[in-house]
Amino acid sequence: MKIWLAAISHKHGTTVYAAVSRDRLIHELYGYVQSWWKQELPDDPFPDGMPEEEAVDLYFEKIDYEYLEFIDETELAGSE
Repeated sequence: MKIWLAAISHKHGTTVYAAVSRDRLIHELYGYVQSWWKQELPDDPFPDGMPEEEAVDLYFEKIDYEYLEFIDETELAGSE
């Protein structure tokens, strides 16, 4: 089984996300961005209607103290 991974480094540490598809990973990252947007960007309205991947990219462009790193697609050990 292949999984897709991403890590977000933020002021509280690092959060790692894993998903069974890239689209699902983006959706999970979008949930993170959506939940933190108002607190971290109080003067910028959340971009409702923007494609999820674009909203994720925009958030990390605006926040210079959080970093998103995509880890290449990985084969889950023992999943054959």
